[in-house]
Amino acid sequence: MDYSIFDNLMDGVFILNKEGLILYVNETGATFAESSIKRLTNKKKFSDIFKFESQDYMFYQGDWGKENPESGREDSFTLPSGNTGRVRVNIHPFKNSKHQTNWLIMLRDVALEERLHKKYHDQLAAKEQVIGELKEAKKQLENYSKNLEKMVEERTSELQKANNMLNAIMESLGQGFIVFNEKGLCSPIYTKACEVIFNKKPGGMFIWDVLSLSKEEKETFQKWIQAVFSNALPFKDLKELAPQTYSKNSYISLEYYKIKDNIVLVATDKTKEKKAQEALEKEKQYVQMILKLISNKKLFKEFLERAEKMVLQLEKDILHLSSPSKLNTEELFRKIHTFEGEAAAFSACTLWKEARSVQEALEPFRFETSNNPEKDLHQFKNKVKQLKESYFLFIKENEKIFKAVGIEEEDSLKTSKDEVYEILFKLHQEGLDSSFCQKLQDHLLTTPIKDILAPLKQEALR
Repeated sequence: MDYSIFDNLMDGVFILNKEGLILYVNETGATFAESSIKRLTNKKKFSDIFKFESQDYMFYQGDWGKENPESGREDSFTLPSGNTGRVRVNIHPFKNSKHQTNWLIMLRDVALEERLHKKYHDQLAAKEQVIGELKEAKKQLENYSKNLEKMVEERTSELQKANNMLNAIMESLGQGFIVFNEKGLCSPIYTKACEVIFNKKPGGMFIWDVLSLSKEEKETFQKWIQAVFSNALPFKDLKELAPQTYSKNSYISLEYYKIKDNIVLVATDKTKEKKAQEALEKEKQYVQMILKLISNKKLFKEFLERAEKMVLQLEKDILHLSSPSKLNTEELFRKIHTFEGEAAAFSACTLWKEARSVQEALEPFRFETSNNPEKDLHQFKNKVKQLKESYFLFIKENEKIFKAVGIEEEDSLKTSKDEVYEILFKLHQEGLDSSFCQKLQDHLLTTPIKDILAPLKQEALR
């Protein structure tokens, strides 16, 4: 059966047979088990990897999930390394193509949910405390009419304390709050986090200056403000058209809320989350590259050989040019685009991004849109140089991996095509069947198209 539909699920998926052996596991499941897919599917028992607190599961010879689907049980487990975790367990028995019973086990990490629940619970408790104090303040307001002059000084002090507490709560969130009107002018009241996030004091400034927008972006944002206050469309439909991020050596998420005659901008620093996401994606691409390297070693080696020749020849052809008029833009684009496609097919993320950067630097010449040819040519040369440096850095960083899988080993004898043709011609003269000579020529000098397209097919299916 084809279990590839589970490959990219965020839940860990395991397929077991009646002996409890792991027949299939996706990458998430392998991560849970602190192992690899290859090792887990090599006659490993699920019960040897995961030691759950509950002992009535079918893989422990129990009844839970053995005959009928079971779901929703949260349980803690311990791995052979001693590390622990907590997951939600779902078990579903099914018949395979041979009418034998297999079990599908799905594990969902609930540790993050518990942490978020605790965080929101703490925040809610803090808010409820403030609400309680405000309710108490309301009761005390009823006594103002009886003894207002006597209580005004005490009440002022109490309100000041309440305001200080609210300000403290707002500041502790680490978010920037800015209020601006239909003219784009910011209120003098804002949270201190704004000074850290935007590196300026927003009070009295125009919001587009706070966000450091370009001339074109400023005009677009002004039109957006006009549309919001004209009530031409519901605000919920318009707010997605405003700037959504602010980036000055950090990643700031921007959200907008309309309150009467003002707009509240909430700025949240999500730099850590962004970096964590990028690191996770980079690690995922690295794993994909290694898997493709192992399964397509010969093609990967050929790709590296072509890549090295291309970057060296590209640098040689480009770096000494004095005029962009001598650039063969279409030929350059074809070579760089082919290199980019091959790098993406093998999940060589670093090389793919650098090749994309070189293409972007070539576009002003390719589409004849350059306003400063000398400056753009200098930038293009720098990008070509960076591509070469990135390639050799990529080789150096992955040298141990390449040696481990034997990509640097020679597994064939080298000879020229002319020598092969000469040998085949002599064999034909000696009476060897021409059809057999043709098959031998195809075998020695060509690569099956299915082998060439294999990594591209894998990339397309992702």
